[in-house]
Amino acid sequence: MIVERKQIILLATILLFMSASIFASPALCVDKKIPSKEAEPRKTPSSSVVDLEKLFSNDKDSKDDPTFINSQSLTLKQQERLFEYAGAVEVRRGDMLMRSDFLDGKYNEDNQIEEITARNNVIITKGDSLKATCQKAIYNAKTKTVSLMENPELEQNGSVLAADVIKVFLDENRSVAEGQVRVKVQNAKGLQGDANKDKK
Repeated sequence: MIVERKQIILLATILLFMSASIFASPALCVDKKIPSKEAEPRKTPSSSVVDLEKLFSNDKDSKDDPTFINSQSLTLKQQERLFEYAGAVEVRRGDMLMRSDFLDGKYNEDNQIEEITARNNVIITKGDSLKATCQKAIYNAKTKTVSLMENPELEQNGSVLAADVIKVFLDENRSVAEGQVRVKVQNAKGLQGDANKDKK
């Protein structure tokens, strides 16, 4: 089955929105009292219809939402301007949640973030319908890019986009999937289209 171009573009757009919401935060807050969901993020519902109105709207402007980080430990190396959160790391902003085993980064003399790397078991969710997974996610503030690496996969309403690397250009509203790109589309009747399969 031939995968429709619109559906691939939609998945890439969703990934772009998710990345911008997590990484483009004006403030980072460390708070051990943030409510934590103990269970894994819920499975995405099987639906072929994407509600764009719901997807791109929040109860309040997400630009003003603070970012909260929970972890078991935090190490600051002020001389090198490095930080590392370790152990059950959770980053929350609005209805966005990113989990990983480690989150480290560096900041400049003005205390502005230069680069952030989430490592090991990275899971990014938005609400109940969007989920991205990988083993490494790197945000570069200078180039305004987010790179999902090591088995990245984006799932939304049963449709899946996977590749060797998925790179999101935040300022350019575009994303690029590189190396062994695989797309599974969940269509209206629950049938699956697979971009890797030849049309018979």
